[in-house]
Parts: sequence; C-alpha cells; structure tokens
Amino acid sequence: MVIVLHTINLEPITVIDLSIEAYTTLTTKGKIRLDILGRDKLMNIYRKAVPFEGSEDAYYIFITDDEVSALVIKPALLSGQYSSFIEKGGECELT
Repeated sequence: MVIVLHTINLEPITVIDLSIEAYTTLTTKGKIRLDILGRDKLMNIYRKAVPFEGSEDAYYIFITDDEVSALVIKPALLSGQYSSFIEKGGECELT
C-alpha cells in the first residue's frame, strides 16, 4: 500500500510502499516501527485521523518523527506517476 509520509510539521517528506500487513497494523493500531536497512534504529510511523467536515468518515495521514530515516527509504511512485515514468523510458514494477 503506497502512503505519503509526513514530518511532525505535516510537510510531505516521501512516498513509501508498505506491505498490506504493515498498513493494516498501522491503520488499526495507530503506530508501526520499521527497521531501516543500513541504520541501527527503528523508525516510528504514526497514523492520525483527520475527520471530514459533516461526515463520520476520516482521512488518514501518516507521520514520522525521524525525517532522516524516512529519506533513506527507497521512495515509491504514486499511482498517477507510473504512466508518466514509463512514457519517459523508465521501468517499474507494479506492486
């Protein structure tokens, strides 16, 4: 599942691809810890619900307090970026 990861100041910092299991845990429990390859620490990702006005539905935003580790993760493409990337001669795997 592709998510946009934000800083604690709500600035988008990167796009990452989480496994379905990690995404499910994050959305149900509100927090996951990721082991970042090449670093000797874990990165926390938190889920915050932002309610829609006049609705019971909410939009989730995902926040980390470790911006440096977030930038080490290989970024993913957003769904609308795949066709543009391929048109320019790039190769990508759809997950």
